[in-house]
Amino acid sequence: MQVAVNFCKPVIATNVGGIGEVIEDGKTGFVVEKENPEKLAEAIIRYYKEDKEKEFSQSMKSLKEKYSWQNFVKGMFELIKN
Repeated sequence: MQVAVNFCKPVIATNVGGIGEVIEDGKTGFVVEKENPEKLAEAIIRYYKEDKEKEFSQSMKSLKEKYSWQNFVKGMFELIKN
C-alpha cells in the first residue's frame, strides 16, 4: 500500500490489517468488507463507472505527505525530545 501512496495511486482493497486506517473510503480509494467478492467487484465497477481515478489520486497526495520520510523523521525527533 505504501507504493500506491508514494505514486498517488488509488486503492481498492478489503478492510484487513491497517488498510482501513490509512485509505479513506470514498476519498482515496474504496475499502470493502473482507471475504466479500461481490462488494469488491462492485467497488471496482463503481471506480470505473464514476471515473474516480483523478479525484482519488489528488486526495492521495495528502497521504503521501502525511506518510513521507520527512514527517516520519520529524515525529521520531519529537518523540526523542520528550
